[in-house]
Amino acid sequence: RFNRVKMLLKWCLLCWIGLIVCRTTPCTKYKYIIATGSSGAVYSTNAGSTWHTHTSFPQGTDLSLSSWMSSDGWAILPGQVHATATVWRANLHSIFRSFSKVYHERFGDFSFIPRSPCFSGKQGYIIGASANPETVLLKTTNAGKDWSATGSITALSNSVDMKCFPSYQVISGLDASTRTLVIIRNDTTGKVLNATVTGLQPGLSVVTMAFSNDTHGWAAATAYMGKATWILQTTNGGFDWNFITKINNATLNKLQTFPSSSILYGAGTPDRTLSNPGAVMKSVDGGKNWKMLSTPVAQPQSIFFTSPLEGFLVGASPDFNNKILKTTNGGNSWEQLYSTSSLLLSAISVGC
Repeated sequence: RFNRVKMLLKWCLLCWIGLIVCRTTPCTKYKYIIATGSSGAVYSTNAGSTWHTHTSFPQGTDLSLSSWMSSDGWAILPGQVHATATVWRANLHSIFRSFSKVYHERFGDFSFIPRSPCFSGKQGYIIGASANPETVLLKTTNAGKDWSATGSITALSNSVDMKCFPSYQVISGLDASTRTLVIIRNDTTGKVLNATVTGLQPGLSVVTMAFSNDTHGWAAATAYMGKATWILQTTNGGFDWNFITKINNATLNKLQTFPSSSILYGAGTPDRTLSNPGAVMKSVDGGKNWKMLSTPVAQPQSIFFTSPLEGFLVGASPDFNNKILKTTNGGNSWEQLYSTSSLLLSAISVGC
């Protein structure tokens, strides 16, 4: 009897260890891909072998801001329908391929634009920047099924980004009243701290951030009608930021890095004067030096790298076809997965 109990306990221990390993092992095989834009979404459930389009959103729906793909086939698509904030939740692993509107709210007569979803397990946040004198933070605890406003923070313009950690969020943007750069650290107790930014000229706004862990991160700042990108770095979780380098003739609007890594990827579109070419760039030394990668599209809109070698790119080619491409060698070459002239694609996300 004692031996049976001992074997049972051993079996339970092995099952528990196996469950922990399964939950903590990172995803290495991605099969869900979704790209969104101002007129709909295109997605694949088999790593890009076949594609489906979904354009039956209400007229005036804009999903060009960003997207988030979970590890089990659920996609979160923030956007707007006219002046109403809207969050869609798409079930890609279901045979019904449902796209359901799970949040919508109008704030007075002002446009409210939800941006930058970030998740940890079932908990997630979306930052909303509006013309109102406030910025609203939306929160979900059930993987995007339900959303609620958790309060307001410093009023920011539409150029905002957010990164989430278990106990706080780092939010960047341009102060709506003073038009100066603001980076905010908002913790779970409701305490909001304005970060210190040194070595940066006035008139810039942070349009994208990337963190390799909860202390080390980078940000890309650009100016309106600008032709360059300023790279900032933090080593204390967003409390302090320092200017480290300036990239001339490139306006990056997307940064990405990897856990405990000094490798950074960036993508950007031509500036508003159209004098700059689109850029896909890479840094291997923590953002100090950057090199231009092969750019198969004239206007790169967004990137999503699953590893330092494998990544996806969405953008427009010179013939105005919108393309989804994949690299398996760190951006040295790209394979076309999808092309369309009927959808304006500007955001991409990938999941297991």
